[in-house]
Amino acid sequence: MSIRPLFILSLPRTGSTLLQRLLCSHPAISSVAEPWILLPLLHGTRSRRVATAYDQHVLTQAVSEFCQELPNGADDFDDAVRGFALGLYEKVAEDGSVFFLDKTPAYCLIARDLLRVFPDARFLVLWRNPLSQIASVVKLYGRGRNRWAIRVQDAQQHEGVDQLIAVATGGDPRVQTLRYEDLVHSPETVLRGIFEHLDLDFDETILSSFVGVEFKGRIGDPTGVKEYSAVSVGSLDKWKGSMSSLVRQRWMKRYLRWLGTERLEIMGYSLEEMQKELARVPVQLWSTMRDIGPMIKEESALRLKRVVLAHR
Repeated sequence: MSIRPLFILSLPRTGSTLLQRLLCSHPAISSVAEPWILLPLLHGTRSRRVATAYDQHVLTQAVSEFCQELPNGADDFDDAVRGFALGLYEKVAEDGSVFFLDKTPAYCLIARDLLRVFPDARFLVLWRNPLSQIASVVKLYGRGRNRWAIRVQDAQQHEGVDQLIAVATGGDPRVQTLRYEDLVHSPETVLRGIFEHLDLDFDETILSSFVGVEFKGRIGDPTGVKEYSAVSVGSLDKWKGSMSSLVRQRWMKRYLRWLGTERLEIMGYSLEEMQKELARVPVQLWSTMRDIGPMIKEESALRLKRVVLAHR
C-alpha cells in the first residue's frame, strides 16, 4: 500500500514537535524533522506576500499560462505536486509505515492548498494559547537573548491564522483540531482521539517511548526535544516571564484585538480571558527599555516590507 500523508498544521511554536514525536512513537508513522518541500511549489506561485530575487509577478503569470496549456489545467499541476511529494515521502519512510507525517509549521501559509492537493491525507490542526505561542516565537527568534523579534513571523501570524481557521471550520472529515493545552493536560485522551482518526491502535507506551524519538538535521525544534522528556503542563505559564515589557504587552494587545472574539473562539480560547491574563502581568522598566531599540527597527522594517509588497 502506498504511503499516506499526515500533516500537522499549526503556527510556529505551538508544540508541534512534541505532537510529532508522540505520533512517531507508533510504528505505522514515519517522519523527518521538517521537510518544507511543498512550500516553494504551492506558496511560491502567489503574487502577494512573497519576497524573491526575481519578479514574482512574472513567475505567477508564467506558471498560470503554463497550466493553461496542460490537458487538465491546474489539476495536472496539483497531480504533479502530489506525485513529487509522495515519491519523496516513500523514499524516507520506514518499512511498514502507513503514514508519513510532514510537520512544517510554515505550511500554515498553504493549509487550504494541502487539502486540495492531497485528497487521501489526514490533517491535524494544532492551536496554542497565543500568549504562549508569541512568547515562544520571541524567545526562539531572539536567538537566546529574548529580544523582540516578531517581524519574521508576521505573515504566519496573520495569513497563516486565517488559513488554519478556514481549514478548521470547513467541515472536512479529514481534519481534526486540537489544542496544545489539552494535549499536555490529558495526553492519553487526546492521543486516543487522534489515533482513532487515523484508524490506528493506541498504545499507552507511546507516552514514555516518545522520549527516544529524534530527527536528524538542524531544521526543526531541537529546543523542544531537549525540553520535553515527559508530557507536562510546566510550559503553560512560561509566557509571563517574556511579557513583562510594555512594548511586548502593547504589541500583544493589538494582536489579540486583531484575532478578535470570533477567531479565538474557533481556536478554543477567550479574548476576554486572555486580555485579563495579560493585564495581570506586571510591567518592568528594564524589560521595556531593552525592547525599545529593537522594536523601532522591527516596526520600521515591517512597514517598509509591506509597502514594497503592496506595490509589487
